[in-house]
Amino acid sequence: MGFQLARRQAGLNEMPIWSMRAVGLTAGSLLLLGLAKASGRGSLASVGARQWPALILAGLLNVTAFNVLTAVAQTLMPTSRAVILAYTMPLWTALLARIFLGEVLAPRQRLALMLESAAGLAAVLAPLRSRLGEAAVEAAIAAILGAAIAWAAGTIVMKRAGFASEPSSTRPGNFAIGCHHRLGSGPQPSRRPSSPR
Repeated sequence: MGFQLARRQAGLNEMPIWSMRAVGLTAGSLLLLGLAKASGRGSLASVGARQWPALILAGLLNVTAFNVLTAVAQTLMPTSRAVILAYTMPLWTALLARIFLGEVLAPRQRLALMLESAAGLAAVLAPLRSRLGEAAVEAAIAAILGAAIAWAAGTIVMKRAGFASEPSSTRPGNFAIGCHHRLGSGPQPSRRPSSPR
């Protein structure tokens, strides 16, 4: 993900952020659907009727919410800092798995998650401590943490639904659903606001 966000940041110099996301998500959806069809194992017909709500919700969380919130964060803070907070996904996944799936982490796993999260937050917040009262900085932090939580929640939704089919059957649909809702989410600003440094 670090390379991916850095690549997106470079692309922001060439086109508006929302236009870039629209192009990337559309191309990604078509590619996944094409690969799934070519493999012969990617039919959404294998998804049960009762599992469609979970697939739709996961798409909204994993793709729509994640991409919208990371885009907002990138307009308000440098990508190098945003990506560190985005990597708190394992922490939120573990917490949500404990609440909704009843999973219990081993002591070493809990320690590793706490250290990772503490180090990430310190690396990001320490340089920004003098600006934490600024609305833009606080909004950026909330957006990227929201993106990490949305991704984790989408993962938990998929796991709790218990899809019997292979990921190649569900992932293209998950991505396409999220992409569809993202593209219809509203007007696109023509320029990317400058990021505070």
